[in-house]
Amino acid sequence: MRGTSGLLLIAIGVLHTVVGIISGYRVLSQISRAEFSTEASRQLVAGLGRQFVFWFLFGGLLMLALGHLLAWIERRLKRRAPSFIGWELLALSVAGLLVMPVSGFWLVLAVAIYTIVMARRSRLVSDAVA
Repeated sequence: MRGTSGLLLIAIGVLHTVVGIISGYRVLSQISRAEFSTEASRQLVAGLGRQFVFWFLFGGLLMLALGHLLAWIERRLKRRAPSFIGWELLALSVAGLLVMPVSGFWLVLAVAIYTIVMARRSRLVSDAVA
């Protein structure tokens, strides 16, 4: 089994992280040059741009981790990703789209639907064989 759901999530995670690094390059440069005294720490925490970059990168890395786990399940266990993962991704992407309609949540929505459909097909095939 190829692990398509996992590979798609890995691709989204890489894309998300790259976009976060490019769009937050100025903020990341400031963070790397900061001296970590008490005042500098307060300024780092206070900056809204820093929070944006942090969550952007954090989301991308979480998507990578989930993608690797799904790819492992699909390859090693020779099973499709479970449908509950698809439903959870669907809920996540719909919630994200309600807050940010112009975003990458559309990509996650597509993976969610694909995961649900493939899990259902896999279950129907295994029921027909049994």
